[in-house]
Amino acid sequence: MIYKILSLNNKLLDKAKHVFNILNMKESIHIQDIDFYLIDVQTITKNNLDSYKNKNVFMLFITNNNNDIKLCLENQFTNYIHNTFSLDELMFWCKYFLNKSKTSLISINSHTILDLENKQVKIKDKKILFTKQEILLLNTLKHNKFVSTNTLKQNLDLSSNTSVRTIINRIRKKTYQDFFLQKKDYGYKLNIQETKTTITNSNEKDLIQQNKLLQEIIDNSNIFLLTFIHKELYCINKSFRNYLGKDIIKELWTEEKGEFFLLIKCKKDEYKDLKNKLLSKGSHKVTLYNKKNLENFEIKTYYFEKLDKHLLLFNKLAT
Repeated sequence: MIYKILSLNNKLLDKAKHVFNILNMKESIHIQDIDFYLIDVQTITKNNLDSYKNKNVFMLFITNNNNDIKLCLENQFTNYIHNTFSLDELMFWCKYFLNKSKTSLISINSHTILDLENKQVKIKDKKILFTKQEILLLNTLKHNKFVSTNTLKQNLDLSSNTSVRTIINRIRKKTYQDFFLQKKDYGYKLNIQETKTTITNSNEKDLIQQNKLLQEIIDNSNIFLLTFIHKELYCINKSFRNYLGKDIIKELWTEEKGEFFLLIKCKKDEYKDLKNKLLSKGSHKVTLYNKKNLENFEIKTYYFEKLDKHLLLFNKLAT
C-alpha cells in the first residue's frame, strides 16, 4: 500500500513512518499512486476541505483537540485517531485498510465492478449508487458463497423473505443486470464471471505497466513539470530535479512548504503575489535561478478544481 502523510509535525511524521516501514508500505512520489492518506487535521483549510471528500482512497485523520474531532464528524470523516496514537494503534488501522482494500472492489464481469467502499457499481463509464440496505446485502454476499434467504433477512433486519427478494429485484432494475445466482435450499450468491474477471485483472496489470512507462517518460523527458496540491509543492519530475540540483531539491523537500517560488527572480514587493499569479491558469513568463545563472522560461498552468491540484509545465526559452 502506497501512502502520503500530510502534516507539519515532525514527531508525528517520524512515528508514522516507523510504522509504515515495518509494514513495508511505500511513500508516494506521484499523486496517482496513493492508496492511503494520513492527514493531520491541522493541515485542512476551508479551501481544500471539499477535495478530501472527493478522494477515492483510504484516509485516516489525526485529531489534535475536540475542534478537530468536530470537523471530522461534521464532514463524514469517521476514520480518525488522536495525535498521541501508539504505534500499535496506527498499525491496526493500516492492517484494517489493507484487508479492506482486498474486498472492497469486486469484478462481476469485464465491464461491471462493485465498489463496496463507495457504495456504488461502475458499469463501463457509468456509476450507480446503492442504498444502505442494498449495500448491506451485497456486503453479505461478497465472499461469493451461497447465503440463505433467512440469513439475509436477519442481517438486513427485515420482516420477511419477500423483502429480501424485493431488494434484489430493486438492484436488478437499477443496474439493468442480474448480479445474483439463486439455488433452492441454498439461497443467493453473486453471479461473478470468473473467466472475465481474469481478463480484467490481466488488463489492469497491463494498465499499471503502461502507467509506469508513461511516468518514466515524463520523469526523463525534456519537459519540466511541477505539481501543487492545496498550493503546496507535491512533486517535481526527475529531469527538473536534475536541472535544479540535489542541494536545492533537498532544501525544498526539507522545508515541506513548497517554496519553489523563491527560485524565481522578481522584485521584493512582487513576491507576495507571485505564487497566486503563477498558479492562475494560462501562460506566464519567468526568470529562474539555476547554479547562479538566470534562465528564462514560459510556464503553462493547468488547474483541476475537484482535486485542488495545479500542474505547471516549464518550457525553456531560447536566449
